[in-house]
Amino acid sequence: MKLPVFALILSALCAAAGEKVTISAESGTGEITSSEPLKLEKGDSAEFLTGLLQSAAFASVNVTVSGKTYTPWQAIGTAVPQLAQRIVIAGPAEIKLNCGAGGQPGSAIATFDVTRAGTASGPVPIPQEAGTVWQVILEASSDLTNWTAVQPGDYPSSTPQKYFRTRMVRKP
Repeated sequence: MKLPVFALILSALCAAAGEKVTISAESGTGEITSSEPLKLEKGDSAEFLTGLLQSAAFASVNVTVSGKTYTPWQAIGTAVPQLAQRIVIAGPAEIKLNCGAGGQPGSAIATFDVTRAGTASGPVPIPQEAGTVWQVILEASSDLTNWTAVQPGDYPSSTPQKYFRTRMVRKP
């Protein structure tokens, strides 16, 4: 009796800002199986970090946005491709990992760095270095790649810069 096993190793529903979420798919002797979906709501984002195959013939990450499905990463056999660029997925979207075994049992995992809308980044202490002054900078981005310094304050929902981060720089 063939039973595909689906597992969500870390609950995607409980992911906090910058939390690592790993999804997995296991395949029987030949069927293609999919993981439980990692769901991103509006304002959420996920960065693909790694993918790994174990005895599987292939694996792919499929992202569904507005009813269209894209495959930003796939691996065949033992050839796990290095990422040429960062893969960042903005919600609303659904992410699934597909796995095919090619005649034998196999599995695959994929890990994402998930940031949920409305969550604050974790606290970061100013390093205790004698005689050092640190500048704390607030930055905004619309694509999670290009960042611009901004002032704290109110930002309407129509603002194109939807993502914020803080950065510390040692002053000379």
